[in-house]
Amino acid sequence: MSVDVIGCILCGARGPAQPIVSEASRPWCPKSTYLQSTCDLCREFEQLENEINQLLEKRRQLKTRISLYHRKEIIQNIPPEVLSNIFHFFISSGSELDPSSPLILGAICGRWRAIAWATPSLWTSITIILNATSLGNKQQLAREWLSRAGQLPLSISITTSADWEDELPTIPVALLSGLIDAVNEYANRRRVLDIQLPSSMLPLFQADPHGISILHTLKIDPGTLLEVERVSEIFNPTNPRPSPAVVEIISVAFQSVRICWNNVTHLDVTFFSIDECCEVLRQAPSLTSCSFDSIMPDEDEFPLPESPLLHPNLTSLRVGTFHRDRFFQHVVFPSLRFLSVECHDVGLPTEDIISFLLRSPSPLHELHLLSFESEGSEFIIQILSAAPSLKIFHLNPLTEDDHDPSPLFRRLQIRHPSAPTVPNSYRNSKPWFTAGR
Repeated sequence: MSVDVIGCILCGARGPAQPIVSEASRPWCPKSTYLQSTCDLCREFEQLENEINQLLEKRRQLKTRISLYHRKEIIQNIPPEVLSNIFHFFISSGSELDPSSPLILGAICGRWRAIAWATPSLWTSITIILNATSLGNKQQLAREWLSRAGQLPLSISITTSADWEDELPTIPVALLSGLIDAVNEYANRRRVLDIQLPSSMLPLFQADPHGISILHTLKIDPGTLLEVERVSEIFNPTNPRPSPAVVEIISVAFQSVRICWNNVTHLDVTFFSIDECCEVLRQAPSLTSCSFDSIMPDEDEFPLPESPLLHPNLTSLRVGTFHRDRFFQHVVFPSLRFLSVECHDVGLPTEDIISFLLRSPSPLHELHLLSFESEGSEFIIQILSAAPSLKIFHLNPLTEDDHDPSPLFRRLQIRHPSAPTVPNSYRNSKPWFTAGR
């Protein structure tokens, strides 16, 4: 290969030059060719530039290591009680966190693990999702998890995977009962118990053998929403019998839930018959908020009251039904302030509601009438006439009749010149229709 004596393309100096064989060696010059060349000084300059860049990169990496080292020192110097509080805020910062968040903390380093394992407040809530592949491991995990909570109250939720029904026949009964036995070991500290399991597993839950129960919230959902599949397996922990304040039940018969109802203040049930609704009102005198969704016809499990059942403390009631049942014939709520009636594609029991309102001289503040077959505006006037203390009225029929509330208000003004029954706020299925005095 011949070398011409030509001027340096960078500085113009003449002398022996070496060809540049690739554009990569001079990236700043897009027109570099095989014949172009640089002098010794320029090559030395380029070499220094490369060395400087390498040193800058090394400096950057060293600063990163120094930063990580000092950051580690800062973490190591944080007192354990401060780290424990930080961990607690991490666990409780939002519902989107993975239920195994305490385990994530323990995977960071040995010190974090020791502090997390020794912080009881991190382990007071556990969600167990049952499946055939890891049931044995979850039994041990549940015991270890709950043991780290010390003596604090516990929130325990047990549910199943989506393909549970297919897996259930293949799972040994001993594994299922073993897991629930692990939960039963902490029955004296269960404050919240959420059971979303097949009904056949309800009898496995037992009370504390020492007679202690602090259960505040009980939720039972066997996973069926069809009334024909309503289950009768018994949830019957005894000695002591649980006495929760909040109860949610779906598709389980009233007689199958053997608890003390005296302290229940909030109740939400689905698929109770009329006689069961009346019986729970009779056994739960402390109720202040109640929801009966999908009330079924009378099943003659309990005698209906011969005279309307008086419940003095109930202030909020939601009723949903697929039938023109006679629930409102059997009750009186003198303290009721909120009432919602959803009729699921059937007509409102207008006469029963009016009779109920007249029979219950309650300070009713808010009334919702939802998902019913409209029968015109006359029944609305009759209902409002029976509720003179009403402030908020929400109307949402299935049909589009009376979407414009103006005719209704005009009729109310005609019938009642002083307009005592016109609510302060009226809402129908179109939220932009509002009116006030």
